[in-house]
Amino acid sequence: PEWIDEEELYHSPKCPPVPMPEVKAGTMLDLVVVRIPCQKSHSGWSRDVVRLHMHLAAGSVAYLTKSVHVLLL
Repeated sequence: PEWIDEEELYHSPKCPPVPMPEVKAGTMLDLVVVRIPCQKSHSGWSRDVVRLHMHLAAGSVAYLTKSVHVLLL
């Protein structure tokens, strides 16, 4: 595997920029539906940044629109 600079001697790690969805002020939704990418090759919990971002984006949209339900597919 690739060498990992755990002590951050050469550079500090950087996360890729991932945009959050924009919601117009006053938007009201009853339901927020998000399709999460499936990880069939991995068993158990996975540290997947894309899946985490989708969960955070769904929560953010639900909060901003005062949604009652969030459905993750």
